[in-house]
Order: sequence, then structure tokens, then C-alpha cells
Amino acid sequence: MSKHRALLILEILLREGSITSPDRVSIERAMKEIRSSIKETFICAQCGKPFDRLRSQLTIPDQEHVFCKMSCYQTYRRVTGAHQRFDYVCENCGKPFTRKQKSVGKHPCCSRECNYEYRGVHR
Repeated sequence: MSKHRALLILEILLREGSITSPDRVSIERAMKEIRSSIKETFICAQCGKPFDRLRSQLTIPDQEHVFCKMSCYQTYRRVTGAHQRFDYVCENCGKPFTRKQKSVGKHPCCSRECNYEYRGVHR
């Protein structure tokens, strides 16, 4: 009997109430264990190939982009520019620095100290 079929049967028995209370706890525990061992099929965000993986093996369970292997993940980041760094000039001291775009707030500063100083002066 497949895991999916076993899960379905257990869920029906639980809904009907034909399982007594002490058994219910152990069956719910067994169902949780079965669910966690079922592999799901995902589509790689980079190469488009389907692959099987346990949901618990994903970094973020509901993540939007899933990859079949590390090389696909790295290619995706290179192609989309997710790893790119940009050049900025510190608004406090005027020193040039590089940083990922998402890491720079409203007022780009080269360091925490410059940011604290800048915020203190411009309040």
C-alpha cells in the first residue's frame, strides 16, 4: 500500500470517528510521520527539470524559487543579478564603498559609525 493511500484511509477513519481516543493520538503521530516522509515533485527555477525532494529539506518551506542542485542556484543568482554589488558614495564622509542594493537604506553610509553620525546630524 502506498503512503498516500495509507494517509487517505487514516484521515477517513479519523473523520468518521471510528477510532477511539487513545488510538487517535498514535494514529495522528503516525500520519505526521508518513506525511514528512513523502517526497514532493518540484520544478527547478533555473533549468526547469522536475525533481523530488522532501518539503523539510527546503531552506524555506514555502519558498518561491526551488533548485535541483547547487549549480542551478548559483547560475540563477548570476543571471538574475542577485549577487551584484553596486558602487555608492557615503553621505556622511564622502568615501566610496560597494554594497548589495538591498543592503543600502534611504541614506547610504559606508559603516555603522558613519550611519549613526549621519542620523545624529540630520534629525
